[in-house]
Amino acid sequence: MPFVTNSTDPDIKIGCRRAVADLLGIAAHETSHAAHYYHVGRNTINNTTAFVIEGWATFVGYYAQEAEYSDLNIHSYLHTPYTHSLGYGMQLYFKEPDAFNYQSWSGGNRVYTPVFIDAYDDFDQTYWYTYVKPRQPLPNTALPVDQIGQGGFGALNASELQTIAFASRNRADALNKIHIALERKYNRDYDEDMRLFRIAYERLGDESNPMYQ
Repeated sequence: MPFVTNSTDPDIKIGCRRAVADLLGIAAHETSHAAHYYHVGRNTINNTTAFVIEGWATFVGYYAQEAEYSDLNIHSYLHTPYTHSLGYGMQLYFKEPDAFNYQSWSGGNRVYTPVFIDAYDDFDQTYWYTYVKPRQPLPNTALPVDQIGQGGFGALNASELQTIAFASRNRADALNKIHIALERKYNRDYDEDMRLFRIAYERLGDESNPMYQ
């Protein structure tokens, strides 16, 4: 973590009564802000929108929780597992959407998006709420259509996403870089996947508006 030299440098303070998973995610989230700032510098951070800054920190908090609970072999304590029957003995296995994986996000909390999580995981929120548990109330606004990582094709890893986040200044920049990285990595066309992926995120308002900061 960078040394705090004045009031404009990162200054992290965490104190709350929350579950261990929350504390782990919050600590990773806030520390990622310091690392982001330290890596790209104050001028660049000041010219980067909250969509990128908070979207990346949201991913880091999620990634830290996933890694720790998987290493301890207690992943079921973090997410509720769910088995979906397709008939004829075929089944799909899911982790239910929750506050830790951000898979129930639909634009209500506009800054803290799962954009980098969605480029990493293999969970399609729209499929879940449409086919797996269609009787659940749908979130108020459009869900991301996340086909990245579906159909046997992989997604991006944490290192690749960090490179994208640190090089991105705004929403369009980040989405374009995700698109390019996927096509380069897997040598296939992602135009339709990314067209669908972009819709929910492009519905958000002006990402430079102070209300998003």
